[in-house]
Amino acid sequence: MLNYCKSTLNLYFSKLFIIWVASISAIVTFVMVLIDMAEFSRRTVTSSRVSFSEIIHMVLLKVPNHIQTLLPFIVLVAAIVSLSRLNRTQEVIVARGFGVSVWQIATGLSVTVLILGFLNIAIVNPIASVFSYKQEEIEKRIFSGRDVAITVFEDGLWIRENNKNRHSIISAERVDPQSKVFQYVSFKNFDPDYNFIERIDAKTAMIKNKSWELSGVTVVPNKAERIKKDKLTLKTDLTFSKIINSNLEPKFISFWSLPDYIDVLEKSGLSSLPYQMYWHNFIGKIGFMIALIFLAAAFTIRPPRQGYATLLTVLAIASGLVLYFFSDLIYALGLARRLPVLLAVWAPAVTVMLLSATLILHLEES
Repeated sequence: MLNYCKSTLNLYFSKLFIIWVASISAIVTFVMVLIDMAEFSRRTVTSSRVSFSEIIHMVLLKVPNHIQTLLPFIVLVAAIVSLSRLNRTQEVIVARGFGVSVWQIATGLSVTVLILGFLNIAIVNPIASVFSYKQEEIEKRIFSGRDVAITVFEDGLWIRENNKNRHSIISAERVDPQSKVFQYVSFKNFDPDYNFIERIDAKTAMIKNKSWELSGVTVVPNKAERIKKDKLTLKTDLTFSKIINSNLEPKFISFWSLPDYIDVLEKSGLSSLPYQMYWHNFIGKIGFMIALIFLAAAFTIRPPRQGYATLLTVLAIASGLVLYFFSDLIYALGLARRLPVLLAVWAPAVTVMLLSATLILHLEES
């Protein structure tokens, strides 16, 4: 098997496969750009503040994320097209006549997919994470006008809250999701002109009835003596769920930075499950793409005399799409804690591989 992967034949097949990956990536990217342009144009049709250049900017920033999201689909279609062409020109038949099996052909292409997967992690993903964050910031500024920001650092949770009552920078060392209690909270309050008014420290805080309810309070006004209080209430537009769910989305963090971010979340008391799933999914996606290569080989590498080539190609694409959506369903079950993380990530790849192996064994026996 190793000798075949180094062979000229495998290099030829892999070169053709890479050409089709590049071609289909260009086609898919062009289609997604058109869709995004139409969507952003629709949303900005009543706004004179948004220029066409800003729309183009947002659309281009989304391209790397589209590529890494649709990479399994691109790999599947490229494998089906390239193997179908090789089979139709009887190059695969000649190779098999010299003792090359379907397993070897699929394994050779899998090495190429493995390289593509690691290039996606090493190059595309870091770019996509930065571009997605910039695109989200532009979109928020243009469409929502929200002025609440939540960020997690090693020293805890930080919130910027600007409303008609006050402008505040809020920090909390830890959050208990079960009791919905923020521990060791500090408010830095400012007036509308951002002049410092006071600092409020509290041992615990909760959000109830659109108010922060603080306990064990110390108020330190600007240029005045500190005041201690047992309780204090501050009006707010925030809710506990808004704070928990407003953290950075996993797609805004690169694969390499996710482990450190997960540690910070766990120290702060916030759920790190979506980020763990996202991290493991990068490795699982490589396994899923390799399984799709074997699935494509099982459908397309058949003697032309048997006929049904077009039908089998359509079935291969349809099966791949069904399995692709199946993987999304399993991923959602993992996020909902219905399945363990590793099972949710690897079940689609294992399922596709078992199905492909069964079809290839039947093909080799025929």
